[in-house]
Amino acid sequence: MQNGHSNEDALRSINKSSASPIRPCGQADIPEWTGKPPSRHDDRRAMRFLGERILIPESNEALDVGSIGKGRQENCNCQSPGSIDCIRFHVAEKKDELKRKLGSAFYKMGLHETGEDAAHSWTKSEERRFNTIIQENLPSSEYNFWDILRTAFRYKGSKAIASYYHNVFQVQRRAYQNHLGLEADSDDDSIEPGFLYSRQGNVGRSRSRPAASSRKRKSS
Repeated sequence: MQNGHSNEDALRSINKSSASPIRPCGQADIPEWTGKPPSRHDDRRAMRFLGERILIPESNEALDVGSIGKGRQENCNCQSPGSIDCIRFHVAEKKDELKRKLGSAFYKMGLHETGEDAAHSWTKSEERRFNTIIQENLPSSEYNFWDILRTAFRYKGSKAIASYYHNVFQVQRRAYQNHLGLEADSDDDSIEPGFLYSRQGNVGRSRSRPAASSRKRKSS
């Protein structure tokens, strides 16, 4: 500070003319509000800008942070643990559980359209057409099939097309890579011709099945 004034002197000078005193750390001490609120707590105009909480109330359960990122730890009774059908069943199982917990918020957040459930709004004919367009326009350096897809499925919109591509098409492609034992590069979007040919005849068969009918238990 110039003229020999210290930081403390400057703060004292500011505090004399300030309604909210400033501490040496630079943060202001805001006095606790003791007056009446300017509007009703349930005022619709206020809620319009503050938003409305749609999630379930916070739980008092302690979060087991040690299990985060390690997947499902318990053993299951599926016929082939770790298989595609096993994983699909448990994903559907957890999604149903989440749906029960969240109630209407599950749909408000669009969770019913995530994952392979995005395929439920596509007919088998549309899926085959989607596959054919990509198959006939395999990308080399540029992904030229996007414009063709948007034209062919104009009535669905870009959001639905992108959702199907990433949540259904690419998920099935990764399953194909795992089946062949390929060392897949997640940053490589080049599509294998073999996957497209195999998918053309299997469209609709690999959708997630209801939990009640997909579970197969080991024989005792």
